Amino acid sequence: MVVKYDDDTPLTKKLRTMAEIVEAIRHKKNGKAVRESVAQLGECVVATVSEINIPEAPKDDNKEELENFVTKQDLDVLDKKIKRITLGIDHETIKLVVREILKEEGVI
Repeated sequence: MVVKYDDDTPLTKKLRTMAEIVEAIRHKKNGKAVRESVAQLGECVVATVSEINIPEAPKDDNKEELENFVTKQDLDVLDKKIKRITLGIDHETIKLVVREILKEEGVI
């Protein structure tokens, strides 16, 4: 894609939309205007990301929250267990399934 850097007017105002920011980055001729456009893009991204509520890991001093917090290691353990179950090689699950089948059949 060929882009013409043909806009040599300085940035005198805050750009309002992402489209305006992208246009300024693509077409501004002077480095100062391009840097300001990139800075405004960064501000826009930070504002957008800060609106997303990403839960933080609880602090060590709040033990109740820590007990209910799921870590990546917990998720990995669960993922491995799910894979063992779907492959039919999880011993504990096989025992439970066999026990339920035997109960249904009236054997136990």
